[in-house]
Amino acid sequence: MRVQCQRPLAHMQIHISLLDAVAPRTCELVSELAQTGCTTCRFYRNELPPEAGYGPPYGLLQGSLEGLQDTPPREDTVVAKKGHVCMIPGTKEFFIAANDHDEWGSAHTVWGMVQNMTPVTSLLHKPFHTVTHPTYGTVMRLMNTDVSFVIGRLPPGDHDQ
Repeated sequence: MRVQCQRPLAHMQIHISLLDAVAPRTCELVSELAQTGCTTCRFYRNELPPEAGYGPPYGLLQGSLEGLQDTPPREDTVVAKKGHVCMIPGTKEFFIAANDHDEWGSAHTVWGMVQNMTPVTSLLHKPFHTVTHPTYGTVMRLMNTDVSFVIGRLPPGDHDQ
């Protein structure tokens, strides 16, 4: 799977190996999205890994797969580790873990693994502003400018699953 950022970051691609054995229905929905296209997919939250403890910041790059046909179900019980791509339960929102998240247990559906974290790390350094979640009080870092992306399959032989 390939996530291709849009202008002005069109040079940036994030390659993701799907974890079909862990989250088959979620991987199916993401594959369908890659075939039909997504005009509303975007990254909007960037949080570097915390220097100590669990955060904030929380060590993630969060985005939306708003174009998914359905909201993915909760699947498996894998704990999010650095490089995992995870769905936030009951939503079409996802994140890429920038560090291990043992503190969250298996609360999120892990459906992919980033092959090279360099583009993710670059996005984590984009300008941001802080917002406090109105319900939970969580301090979040939202990107000053969302980064739109398209999602697609990699050509055969490029490690796509």
